[in-house]
Amino acid sequence: MLEAVIRQNSDNTDIQKHALQKIQDELRTCNSELHATEENKKKLLNEKMILEERISRLEKKKVDEIRTLEKDLEQERKMTKHRISELEKQLAEYKVLYKEETVLRKRNFNTIEDMKGKIRVYCRLRPLTPKERTHKENDVVTCVDEFTVQHVGRDGMIKKHFYDRVFDGSATQKDVFNDTRYLVQSTIDGYNVWIFAYGQTVSGKTFTIYGSKNDPGLTPLATSELFQILEKDRDKFNFSLKLYQNNWVDLLLPNPKPQ
Repeated sequence: MLEAVIRQNSDNTDIQKHALQKIQDELRTCNSELHATEENKKKLLNEKMILEERISRLEKKKVDEIRTLEKDLEQERKMTKHRISELEKQLAEYKVLYKEETVLRKRNFNTIEDMKGKIRVYCRLRPLTPKERTHKENDVVTCVDEFTVQHVGRDGMIKKHFYDRVFDGSATQKDVFNDTRYLVQSTIDGYNVWIFAYGQTVSGKTFTIYGSKNDPGLTPLATSELFQILEKDRDKFNFSLKLYQNNWVDLLLPNPKPQ
């Protein structure tokens, strides 16, 4: 019986040893896993620290860039403000100079116009009409030069007449207007200007002053010139204009009608 007890104790001891060995193996495995976990933790903490340092550097760099940008923008703003101030001063000076130049130009311009004469007489020779050419009629008055016309008098002698300007039969409406267009500027400058045509019936007075739809005369050309000048300096003028030709016509209306 003693042997049986000893054998049983021996078996129990083996079982306990085996169990202990198993526990020790499991403990070693847990220690190994714990060590690996610790190493992984250290690695992760190190990566975290590196990332935090990188983020900190980036944030600092970003802050520095923003401060530099703000500084540059502030400096540029001051420079721009200074430049604008200088330009405003120059603009004010230019406005004064322009005003003085405009006054001087107007004075010189109207002095030149006055030197040409307060009253100027132009002569325009009408070309022969088709009917006159059919009847083989000749020009009675001929143009000698841009200031002189001549004709044969009753005594058979050549008579000459002198004008401020002579337009022969080949002159166009624009040729006549170009010699008088500067008077439009004089009207804007405050001078009174009057242009009228004088001559016998069928001498071309109406055609010279009014012209036709396709070949306008002095009045429509001068009106167009007037509006062009006013449009160019529209910030200086406030105007309303009517033209008289038997009826009053408001030129500012889209479709002007006689009143």
